[in-house]
Amino acid sequence: MNSRDSRLILAALALIAAGMQAQPNRPDAARLREEVNEWTSRLRGAPAARSAGIPLREAAGRRAGALVELMRAAPSAAYAARLSPEERQALVAQDPGLNALLETHGRWRGEVRALAVDDFEQGAGWTEHFLSGKDLRLEVHAIGRPLPGECGWTAEFEGIALNGVAAGFVVSLERAAGEGDCSNIGEQRTLGVAVSFPGKELTFTESQISDLLFAPSAPSLDHFLREQTRGQTWVSGAVASVRLDRSYSCNEYSELADAVFRALSEGLDLTQYRRFFLFIPVGAGESCAWAGLGSLNCWSSLLGKPHWHSITWIAVRSSPVGPKVVHHEAGHNFGLQHSSSRRFSGLALGAPGQRGELSEYGDPFTVMGSGWASFNVRQKQHAGWLTGAQVLQVEGTGTYTIEPVGSPSPGPKALRIRRQAGQDAWLWVEYHRPQGPYYETWPKTAVPGALVYYEDGVNSDPTPFIGAWTHLLDMTPGSSSDDFQDGTLAAGKLWRDRYAGLDLQVDAAGESLTVSVRRETPCATVEPGMRRHGPGAESGEIRVSAPLACGWDVFVSEPWIKLSGQASGNGSGTVVYRLEANGGAELRRGYLAIGRNTVVLEQLPVNQPPVAVSVDPSAGSAPDLALRVQIQDPNGPEDVAWVAVRIAQDQGGGAACHLEYDVAQSEVRLATEDGSGWIRAKAGYGLSLENRYCRVQSCSFYTSGPG
Repeated sequence: MNSRDSRLILAALALIAAGMQAQPNRPDAARLREEVNEWTSRLRGAPAARSAGIPLREAAGRRAGALVELMRAAPSAAYAARLSPEERQALVAQDPGLNALLETHGRWRGEVRALAVDDFEQGAGWTEHFLSGKDLRLEVHAIGRPLPGECGWTAEFEGIALNGVAAGFVVSLERAAGEGDCSNIGEQRTLGVAVSFPGKELTFTESQISDLLFAPSAPSLDHFLREQTRGQTWVSGAVASVRLDRSYSCNEYSELADAVFRALSEGLDLTQYRRFFLFIPVGAGESCAWAGLGSLNCWSSLLGKPHWHSITWIAVRSSPVGPKVVHHEAGHNFGLQHSSSRRFSGLALGAPGQRGELSEYGDPFTVMGSGWASFNVRQKQHAGWLTGAQVLQVEGTGTYTIEPVGSPSPGPKALRIRRQAGQDAWLWVEYHRPQGPYYETWPKTAVPGALVYYEDGVNSDPTPFIGAWTHLLDMTPGSSSDDFQDGTLAAGKLWRDRYAGLDLQVDAAGESLTVSVRRETPCATVEPGMRRHGPGAESGEIRVSAPLACGWDVFVSEPWIKLSGQASGNGSGTVVYRLEANGGAELRRGYLAIGRNTVVLEQLPVNQPPVAVSVDPSAGSAPDLALRVQIQDPNGPEDVAWVAVRIAQDQGGGAACHLEYDVAQSEVRLATEDGSGWIRAKAGYGLSLENRYCRVQSCSFYTSGPG
């Protein structure tokens, strides 16, 4: 990068190391990236593109569709593939019709809104973030620093945008004071809205909507919430009808909501309602990627004026609307994410730090999964419907009794058991007695016993207002083809943690659940606890130290790890293993459980060097500057050790500002003027490093695994 000002002050330096795997429920990022790069080359007039003879506008249109999807799947890859403002200007000069087909560069500011999207038929659900404001609605996908999921934030976002979708960087965040009048406790004033379009009538009457929301009997939303919260939360309100002046597609749900609220506001005070449920007609054969949408927690403005509220959109097809969909989307409005399943090969629970296989709606027992019976205890506590005293936190050993989740008693409803001393990882144990209208879908193969959920760094609560995904474990792994249906830990059954000295046993499952928690210090020790191997087929060994009376065995987590010798033993011994060659592009990690000790095995991929993708801006002159350097590492961000940036007035490197970031130490160092030493400081805001060529005022480093 060149600069004409030797007194350049760096206001911010964001360094991005991006792995290239695609996000779940999104198109393949690698394919999209190749497609975008191909069409970008054609637009730039590469020789191959000119010989292909494809019209410029057609190439731009194909690139636009792929670029929008790439922004959603891998925002850093989309940002790296952007056209420069100068390239854009030159192309539009050739054909003004390209103006709507090429990305723009900009900076936007607005209220952050998070929306949960549910496609139940495909088993896909995800969260989308938007910036909302006057004449602004932008779907944003952040690189590095994430956008918050809770209500009341205003963000400044800088990047590229096309067709209402943007990829880029969060420049700043501001939090509104207070949470507004949007508590999950007490009366929830609710307005149900029957929406119709010209030539498309809603097949759901106002009376049916009223029954679905407000009827005193099951399965109305009011009845469900009263039962779930022990009368702490209920809904009341009214139903209105709106006929809009045009038809809206499923992708125009925000515009539709604004149109509904504008029409209603002419004769109705919308501020008397906190919750809005919009029922929208979807014609036969009409494509719609969702069955329900729910705002995550509340949004702080309505039609540009301050008013805390939540919105649910329900797609109404020819069949009646199921009440479970309404109850599920209401859960999102209360700040709850999905209840997923988390599977580990051959075990109920894998090694500490192991992600396992996640299924978005994989919990068949709860309404935020694929069941209906209840919110789980962690969700109820997060929403404020259970107190901390009703969740017993267990650090040691002992025998504990908890009540069924549906019990009206204020007694304890769950155990939160620390997995191992010093680890922020917990098992949540709860108990249900299937009875009442909402247990009709309770799995028939589930015997009375404990449901066990896992909480660790993968799904810790992100904010006080938004809960994390809850992860159900299968306590009977391998028992059937649909394991989680019978995944309870039954009375009389003992579960032993392969990777830690924790035992759980259900002693009784009747009117209440009694659980014994025991902890065992492993009689064997292992050395080393972690090994890293190269990409080729390699072997290694782990030494086991133990007294002769100590028996131990070995569990292998991945099929690419093979044991070459003994798989069990008494007393001291050696575990010999071999790894198959890693033909993939990313580091992979496997685990050995040896006598309830964890050994981590990492295997590097064939190394591909990191590539400096972009420097933004690449040149210029200014008294201060926010500089962003984006680096893509095909092997993922985990092995990035340090990043260096050199800013100079000329290509020869004279009058240079040489800056490095040490990832392991989280340290920023600025070379002295003569280049013989370093001026050092911890990364973050408020640091100040200076030589005669530049001053660094802040430095941040972000990694983005999914791109």
